[in-house]
Amino acid sequence: MFEDITPEALAAEVLFLRAQAPESSIVLLEGDSDVRLFENLLDVDISNFVNCFGKENVLLTIEMVDEGGLRGVLAIVDADFAAILGTVYASQNVVQSDFHDFEVVLFNSTALDRLLTEDGSREKIKKVQETNSVREVLINSCLHLGCLRLYSQKTASNLKFKGMRYRFLGRKLEVQIDEIIKEVFDHSRKHTGHDDAKKFINNFSFSTVDPNQLVCGHDLIAALGVALQSLIGSRNAVHCAAPELESKLRLGFSREEFSKTRTYADIRAWEHRTVPFRVLH
Repeated sequence: MFEDITPEALAAEVLFLRAQAPESSIVLLEGDSDVRLFENLLDVDISNFVNCFGKENVLLTIEMVDEGGLRGVLAIVDADFAAILGTVYASQNVVQSDFHDFEVVLFNSTALDRLLTEDGSREKIKKVQETNSVREVLINSCLHLGCLRLYSQKTASNLKFKGMRYRFLGRKLEVQIDEIIKEVFDHSRKHTGHDDAKKFINNFSFSTVDPNQLVCGHDLIAALGVALQSLIGSRNAVHCAAPELESKLRLGFSREEFSKTRTYADIRAWEHRTVPFRVLH
């Protein structure tokens, strides 16, 4: 099935949608979770969202659409490490998340506060907040892993992070660099490169970057799930699974908060450039 999801096939789908609705905007997204998020934030018919199953497919598809001169097609992608690496997209039809990905955007909204009120322990959260905010604790627990993700991208190491068990996350979110590297390299079935990765992390200037551009939303959600079982709550593991937590964050994210993001401003600018096509309410 996934072998059939090529940029060529996706571009053909865009052409079909345009033929069906010549005046409707079409939005390219990276995956299912993005479709569920933006279905509630944008004024676009669900049939005009195209799940491209990955950022690379989104960018290659919009490139083909641009070359074909088709207007009214917008690509929305995760920023990933764009702010750190200085990545610039050639197409004016691409907008990106304010932070590393849209999960990090949700994490920095009041959606997290609502989730903590519902699922967290008031007493435990109060104790944590004597030294740091819950957000800071969770972000700090994921910084080194985010840096390892950056290392993998910069060195083309092709480390595998999807499906990781996050065993290195202790009950109090106290993490060790060696344990992170070992788990990721074991998960990736790589037996060499540990020292280079550790050197990269140890030499990285964390103070020079915005942590929200470095950490990955999936890692934050995993850390949140662990924290809700002990550090800031007493939830059972079954209720702290990533899909459930991500769903709660999406549901708690309002259009009003979305309207204050840079992504929203960039989409509004896109609408002005692409009259009469619109995607915002």
